[in-house]
Amino acid sequence: MTVGHGPGDRGTSGLLDLLVCDRPDCSFQVGFIDIEALEGPVVVVVLELPGHHPERIEWLPCCRGVGRDESIARLGVRQVAQVRTTVSDVTADSPDLTIGVPDVLCPPLSRAGPLRLPHSACVGPPDRWADWLIRGRQRGFDERQIRALAKELRRVRDRVLAGARLREGVRVLDVGAGTGLLAVEARRRVGEFGRVIALDISTDALAAFARRGIGLSLIAGDAIALPLPDESVDVVVMRSALIYVSDKLRAATEFHRVLRPGGRVSLFEPINSQYKSLADVDLSDLEPARSRVLERWQSGGDPGGAMGGFDDRDLVGHFVNAGFETVELTHEIVHRRSRVPDREVWASLTMRPNPNMVSYEEAAHEVLVSTADEHLASLVSALTKRPSTSVDDGAYLRARRARR
Repeated sequence: MTVGHGPGDRGTSGLLDLLVCDRPDCSFQVGFIDIEALEGPVVVVVLELPGHHPERIEWLPCCRGVGRDESIARLGVRQVAQVRTTVSDVTADSPDLTIGVPDVLCPPLSRAGPLRLPHSACVGPPDRWADWLIRGRQRGFDERQIRALAKELRRVRDRVLAGARLREGVRVLDVGAGTGLLAVEARRRVGEFGRVIALDISTDALAAFARRGIGLSLIAGDAIALPLPDESVDVVVMRSALIYVSDKLRAATEFHRVLRPGGRVSLFEPINSQYKSLADVDLSDLEPARSRVLERWQSGGDPGGAMGGFDDRDLVGHFVNAGFETVELTHEIVHRRSRVPDREVWASLTMRPNPNMVSYEEAAHEVLVSTADEHLASLVSALTKRPSTSVDDGAYLRARRARR
């Protein structure tokens, strides 16, 4: 089982927790290994692709100060086996680390080739982050709406990468990489001798675009405890991920730590405190059902106030306080007042606004049950007959670490 780069001594032993998911299109294993020679716990992720050799992802040092159980919990998977392992010698000629499982300790796991567990030991469905990225945010969209979303995402991607001023040979860290919107294009731009590290808290999201066979280093990790050495990357990029981080100053400080002198940050974040969708329409005729559905729909949508409790000035302040020499921010607000076609209204009701939320349609069916369809039809009718207000508010931030 080849799992990536890392120091080790021949014969060094430790304990490995294996966490496995088997699916028709992709099998992957997540392991947590604690070996003294590795200078602390390490999380290991290995992908096995149909018809290919196992795909090495990377060594993942656990979040700083975070223990074994919490690290496993953060990955959203459960422990299914623990076995004693051995670590092979790692040299410049053979940079991969091999974990061996002796037959006598765990026969089912010691077969030649990638480690496997029965299907009953599966991790389960994709975590909420991957599920939202792959399905939830475009739930109920037609093909035209899916293309429009993709076009808008590419527009934001190109502005973020333009702010990063990428050139061939640089080392880029994409924090909150999701399914690879920034990372894949960044990899093309940095050329053969550059490197892109895609980091996300969701191993399912990383698995989703690892199957595309693009030369990226994939790491599961948290923005507030980046599993990278000091001064190890030239550029940090991010899109709509800092919004989910409660301690944004700590994340900015981590970005500063891993950047080399003169390194740059380029990111985009929505400013949800100003966001509006289909607003300023009199919907009193739909009460009290409307309020009941809204209460369910919005419950848990912004845990800890991370998503709505900041604005553009807060973002600038966090990066200044993190030690960046220069911080620039472009604030973009788009205000619309118009009648919205019924297909767009339906799309807004069927999509899930963020990974923590169900759709308005799902909330309506949960709360109103037999009267949900009537309520939704009345709501769509009201919103299409009268003008409504929509406000999109976002910030593009660029920051640079001092050269020395």
